[in-house]
Amino acid sequence: MFKDAPNKNQIINFVRQGRAKKPAVPIGGEPSPREVELMSRIVLADPYSAFDREKIKGILKEEDEQETYSYEKDNIGGLNEEEFEKLISERMLRIKFEKEKTKCTQVL
Repeated sequence: MFKDAPNKNQIINFVRQGRAKKPAVPIGGEPSPREVELMSRIVLADPYSAFDREKIKGILKEEDEQETYSYEKDNIGGLNEEEFEKLISERMLRIKFEKEKTKCTQVL
């Protein structure tokens, strides 16, 4: 796909591993502003509020795991915008395959 790219190994590693992630742990164990915003909408008197809290924690975990890339910050190998979009789509396919692989190994 990127045959004329000067840094093929760098591109291959990006598709395999993505960008290095920074830990998204809040300082001092404090909840993030997004978590505070979502939790503020839960009615404490509701008997099902525990389910709502768990759902919010799941949503936040999913958002943390989601990878987002921008052309200006994450462009590697001097790719143009069209090639960069193809690279990101390859990375997203890799993530999807890895999730399916872990699901299959858990079932077996």
